Amino acid sequence: MYPTPRENHMDSTRIADGVTADLRRHMGALEQQDRFAEAVEARTNTLLQTSHHPFKPEHLAEALMEMSPANVATLAMLLQAGNEAGAGIALKVFVTEYWEDIAQFVADQQIEHECSWSTLED
Repeated sequence: MYPTPRENHMDSTRIADGVTADLRRHMGALEQQDRFAEAVEARTNTLLQTSHHPFKPEHLAEALMEMSPANVATLAMLLQAGNEAGAGIALKVFVTEYWEDIAQFVADQQIEHECSWSTLED
């Protein structure tokens, strides 16, 4: 026998409810990812202004030691060409990017750890 219009409506409602629940879960996960990314970005900025400031002497020294051969070659080329201003800008970019990467990694780890602790406490 064929389903009645009422039975069809009930099946459609169940399917729609399931889709709506899946959509809510998906949207909730996206919102959680957005909040996590915002928290990491804020923490990264805080770290760069404090403990991970790129131009502390020890941080500058570390970035110089970790500089890639390609970056060293770029600096050498600029200096050989007499472009001290360009070399200074390049050096600033290299050091800043190095410490931004580290600060973002640390921030990500810290926020992840804090989230796991808050989940355990709930």
